[in-house]
Amino acid sequence: MKPKRLNVKMVYVEFKEICHALENGRLEEAIAAFISNHSDHDLSRDDVLSLTLNKAVIYDQPEIVQKILSTPHTENILTAIILSIINTYDSVILEVFGYEKTDGMIRENDGSVLGAVLEYLKHNGDLPLVDLEGKDFVHMYNMLKLPRWEVTTDDGWWYIRKYFLDFLYTKDSLDKLDESLYRKFDRAQYLKDYEEQ
Repeated sequence: MKPKRLNVKMVYVEFKEICHALENGRLEEAIAAFISNHSDHDLSRDDVLSLTLNKAVIYDQPEIVQKILSTPHTENILTAIILSIINTYDSVILEVFGYEKTDGMIRENDGSVLGAVLEYLKHNGDLPLVDLEGKDFVHMYNMLKLPRWEVTTDDGWWYIRKYFLDFLYTKDSLDKLDESLYRKFDRAQYLKDYEEQ
């Protein structure tokens, strides 16, 4: 299954409106208003949750992350690929890893964004898995090569895969990512081959 690609930007005012509605029991009204304001994008309720979750990650608001993740949804809102302010696309989970300030490999909710996501994944192992491919594959590869994640060591990669990625992506696509981490990986050639498929 392919991840959902969202070509709409949520501005800060819209994010705050949805957060306020979340706090005051008017979330469904706020979601409906957002969908109506962006009717040219054919958004679903879960799309709005993904957009809000993405902003909560960027603004480092773990309480909002936790509330959005605990709001009932049917799609995998962590793997949606979202258009950023600088016109690039990244999945929500990549934003989680990119903006995370936690040092080390946590195993329980420590009050951070990463901790909130970890806790959610522990209790929601039946999410629809999507394929990690294309630019999102390359972005994940690049993120995993950052020194802070130390995934060139088996422990770092095992941690990221076991506690996060196995809950979100198909085994085949993660096995390919695994292979790319331990051999010479030509990102430009991979993207060229991917686009020619």
